[in-house]
Amino acid sequence: MDSDSSSTDTEEFEAQRRIDQRITFRPRPSSNGSSRIQISSRPSSIDSRATGSLLRQQQQQQPVLFDGSHTPRNIAAISFLLGLGGGIGVAAAWLSSTPQMGLFLLAVALFHFADYLATSIYQVHKLNLEAYLFMNNQHCYEGYHAIAWLEFAIEYYHFPSLKRIGLLNYMGFGLVVIGLSCRVLAIMSPRYQNTKGAQRPLDTNGIYSMIRHPYLFGLYWWTIGIQITLLNPICLAIFVFMLHDTLSRRIQLEDETLQRLYHDAWISYRAATPTWLPFIP
Repeated sequence: MDSDSSSTDTEEFEAQRRIDQRITFRPRPSSNGSSRIQISSRPSSIDSRATGSLLRQQQQQQPVLFDGSHTPRNIAAISFLLGLGGGIGVAAAWLSSTPQMGLFLLAVALFHFADYLATSIYQVHKLNLEAYLFMNNQHCYEGYHAIAWLEFAIEYYHFPSLKRIGLLNYMGFGLVVIGLSCRVLAIMSPRYQNTKGAQRPLDTNGIYSMIRHPYLFGLYWWTIGIQITLLNPICLAIFVFMLHDTLSRRIQLEDETLQRLYHDAWISYRAATPTWLPFIP
């Protein structure tokens, strides 16, 4: 009888050793001579090592903030920062005696958030973290804004009368709003919603009936509008030159590509629809 009980206990012990907390059965003689089973719980060393290894693998596989992956935590973090920046911008524009910097923060926050939001609604097949527009040419982009901040601070310190808020500042912010609106309307259009490899008839309706490249048009006037809002004459001249050089080459490339796709239809559309960008036909 004792031999059978011992054999059963051994089998049960082997069956439970792969569980995090195994249960061992130890027969102990009682005062009346019968076997009494005592149940004790303790961790298995083998299972503890396996569990620890699994936890380490899970920790290594967990995404890290701002690692470039399109994960919910990165989306939430970037959206939170943009919302925070936009909120600070609104408060600064409303409460500060120099609301230009508040308008600047608001313009930047709206630029990035509007692009991602419009893409998530109208171009789900293209949606990734780059839709926030932080991932491409990041250091150059940060440098442009740093230069604009620096010019504003220096001129405000030495020539405060030149930085007084007035009609020109609000006209500049109006250009910002127009630029953002055109970019969103371009994303909403069928031309931008077209999936790779699927060619549709040339879209000449909506915003495209007035502007040939509304997405680039929006980028140009958003940038120029910010510098007018800040009343930064030096940055305004620099950015006009840089934008003209960059956008003229890109528009030429897009025109050539679309002409190969649509032939005479694109030639007629191009002749009838301007870019509304200075010195770029």
